[in-house]
Amino acid sequence: MTSRLLEALLPAVAPDVVAAWQKSARARLEREGLPHRRIEAWRTTDPAPFFARLAEAGPAKAPEPPSDAWVLNGDGTWTWPAVVRSGLRCRPLADACLDGGAVASWAEGEVGRGGLADVTRACAVAGGVLEVDGIFDEPVRVWRRPVSGSGVLLPLVVVLAPGARVVVEDHGIVSGTILSAGHAVVGADAELHWVRHTAKRLGETWWQDSQSFSVEAGARLTIHVAVTGAAWHRQDLAVDLVGEGADFTYRGLIAGPEDAHADVRLALRHLASGTTSRQVHRGLHGRGARGVFTGLVHVAEGVRAVKSDQELRALMLAAGASALCQPQLEILADDVACSHGATVGQLDEQAVFYLRARGLDEAVARALLAAAFARPALEGLSAPTIRAIRADLAEAGLAEEES
Repeated sequence: MTSRLLEALLPAVAPDVVAAWQKSARARLEREGLPHRRIEAWRTTDPAPFFARLAEAGPAKAPEPPSDAWVLNGDGTWTWPAVVRSGLRCRPLADACLDGGAVASWAEGEVGRGGLADVTRACAVAGGVLEVDGIFDEPVRVWRRPVSGSGVLLPLVVVLAPGARVVVEDHGIVSGTILSAGHAVVGADAELHWVRHTAKRLGETWWQDSQSFSVEAGARLTIHVAVTGAAWHRQDLAVDLVGEGADFTYRGLIAGPEDAHADVRLALRHLASGTTSRQVHRGLHGRGARGVFTGLVHVAEGVRAVKSDQELRALMLAAGASALCQPQLEILADDVACSHGATVGQLDEQAVFYLRARGLDEAVARALLAAAFARPALEGLSAPTIRAIRADLAEAGLAEEES
């Protein structure tokens, strides 16, 4: 399977520096194989159907990006927005690798190593780097187009200079079989808010994505993931708090329409003293849908004054739905305050009755309660993104679209 997939997707020509990381990634895949269910991290999702579709699928469908988007094309070139803001710089990943440092470490597999990221490295003809040196109040929208004839998105690496601040909305394809990976480096005292919202065309998208993040001293990272429109989705997130006082917040929503499968796995490592983190997850699962969230918190030996909280909740909204919320702790230090909680259940029938008694029909009452349940996962998102997510929920019949 590994050889067949790579033969189907591997580009024929690539720059020398790209060919080097392709060769290294391919060697690891040939040695270790593709992810499979015998691996603990993949116990809840079988990746084999996805890889079979990826090897045989045609090109994924890409919408036209808005005029203010930074577009990473499938050949590694960038298309700049109509208005370019000072302090933002984009360039090919191959060029950035020549400078060494964190970008080269990721491309060569020293950071963010794993099955999904290595498949992307092996199949990508190029990649892109977005460098941020400034404070930006308006979101920076990045659109990634697929490699020609496939569903592989080129890897994107985001690098924030010390003290920089930005919201990056990482957009991609709306339908097809999609594989992507990326990395971000948040410099000292910088702030990165990374947003990923999946497809709107319900039932058409199969997506595997792997993202890794390195957060330096005094920096803040916020990740928003909203899985609201994919038939099959696997999201891997790896976050390292490497500098003293680094802070991390995760807010995620899995909303599975009928028969959908979504699995989000977050691996967080507290590697320095004084680091803090919080995870807020919400799941809404329709008829026959399955949702999984696994949140691993690792506290390294010898670190001090670490605080971490996890709040994982899911609702099963129809017959045949299933949900799994898994908080996991690996604590190798003493001066630590970690809390975690996970609940899976159904809507409160008394609350439904209360709303019906005030003139709402049952479907609207249930949809409003589901929307209220999901709200904590959406805190901090821009108004257009929230509207898009609510529209997806309403279209799938999972929650009421609010005006």
